[in-house]
Amino acid sequence: MRRLLIALSLFLAIPSVSWAWNHTGHMTVVRLAWAELSGDQRKAISDVLAKHPHYAKYFGEMKTPEGANESEWNACLASIWSDWLRGFSKAKDEEGKKIYSYHVGPRHYINWPFVLPTDMPLYATDDAKEKSFHLGLQRHIKKLKDPMEENIIVGLDRAIKELKDPATKDEDRAVALCWLFHLAGDIHQPLHNIGFFSNEYAQGDEGGNLRYVKHEDLPMPLHRFWDDLPGREESYTAEIFPKSFARAKENMDLLSRSAFARNRYEKEMLHTTPRQWSEESMVLAIRHGYAGGSVPGLRVMFNQVAKKAHLAPPLPKAYVDEARAVGQRQIALAGHRLVDLMNDIFPKSASVPKK
Repeated sequence: MRRLLIALSLFLAIPSVSWAWNHTGHMTVVRLAWAELSGDQRKAISDVLAKHPHYAKYFGEMKTPEGANESEWNACLASIWSDWLRGFSKAKDEEGKKIYSYHVGPRHYINWPFVLPTDMPLYATDDAKEKSFHLGLQRHIKKLKDPMEENIIVGLDRAIKELKDPATKDEDRAVALCWLFHLAGDIHQPLHNIGFFSNEYAQGDEGGNLRYVKHEDLPMPLHRFWDDLPGREESYTAEIFPKSFARAKENMDLLSRSAFARNRYEKEMLHTTPRQWSEESMVLAIRHGYAGGSVPGLRVMFNQVAKKAHLAPPLPKAYVDEARAVGQRQIALAGHRLVDLMNDIFPKSASVPKK
């Protein structure tokens, strides 16, 4: 509890101002919400997406799986469009460069700082001012305070605002809807809402991306383990989208059971803002993602993966089981909240966003 309070004290003083769940996870969130929407709402969403600047290049080239509803398929594709953009990071042609210009990496997360009590002196004492840990954390907190800096809260707030604004251009509205679908999932992945800072991780561990573990004998960043909780995927390429869509249906069937019904989230449903959702996820990351600071892991920088990743320690079975339970609850909760967002933006019997 003391560790939790230290982390909370660090970030609550900050004013509002990687990959996420994998494709299966994002599609699961959308399919859960889609099942609750009216026909008018579904049509309104489809009409908005039809104006997307990449509709022909992205949506148009993704063949609807056999037996699937095209509108639902496109809504699921919308939820992973922002990850599709990453494939153009090294584009040399003008079209590819233009597509990649829509990519906003920092918008997918916010690294609220988590510091263990044993490392607090490195941050709190005058003697620490020259230590890289202290300076790194200070720079990080300064960045969090900057209202011009992108993060998942700022991005989700902006998407909601643009969708509600009748003056928003059609193309921008479609882009905002894709961001909303994606970030509504991201913000419920606990490790998208935290950064572990210590003497070893002086600049932070980037939400577990620099902390390697093993799961089922496969070395991976702790962050990737959480991303893959909805079901491990062999790649992030477009070829697996139909398989992700089908697996999302399996997850949806599980998460539609009474154990994940809206009334099981009475406390959580009182929280209605992206900042509150991020705070919830940060607490879950401390308690479950980092197990209060006791989760095993090996620091591996991006240029050390080939040499060091295989040395990562395995995750305990109890940790894995608990993480799966948390992941399921979070994805179901994201689905409930996405329904509420859609009801707010698209009235049940109208085809235009609310003013």
